Amino acid sequence: MKKILKNVSPRIKFIAAMVGFVSSIITIINFGIENFIKIIKNVLIGVLHFILLILTFKVSIWVIVVLIIILFFVLWIVYKVKDLSNSYEVDFLNYKTDMYKNWKITWNYDNAYKIINMRAICVCGCELFDNYYGEECPNCGQTYSYFNAKDIDAAKKVIYYRIKQGDYKIEQ
Repeated sequence: MKKILKNVSPRIKFIAAMVGFVSSIITIINFGIENFIKIIKNVLIGVLHFILLILTFKVSIWVIVVLIIILFFVLWIVYKVKDLSNSYEVDFLNYKTDMYKNWKITWNYDNAYKIINMRAICVCGCELFDNYYGEECPNCGQTYSYFNAKDIDAAKKVIYYRIKQGDYKIEQ
């Protein structure tokens, strides 16, 4: 058997394995449960031919060694890049409060790292509420002008700029 398999090209071995596998499937479909043992035998022979095909490929050892070295190198690069990106993301994701003009503002980030839920808060840290003249702190009574959509857009641009430049402080 080894002499026969040694002289046969890998393509023919592959075709033989596939023919055995396909014939096993056809046998299952055509004959049903009556010839169950024959069906199992054909399937096992097809799988055996396929395994023999894989195991009889001739590859030099140096090729395998080079592939393993390349694989380790690629994994090392991916690990380093992921490590650097995680430290960068964690750092600026904790930046959620800053001053813009005379407002202290706070915000959150969505999954795409975009600023969401930006709002003005009092310097004491309390949320503001609307009154007839602007926004007022219910804690200390300080009043502010309205923090409108135009101010929010401008503040977002300033915050994105500070993140890009690394010029931000994280409050504890």
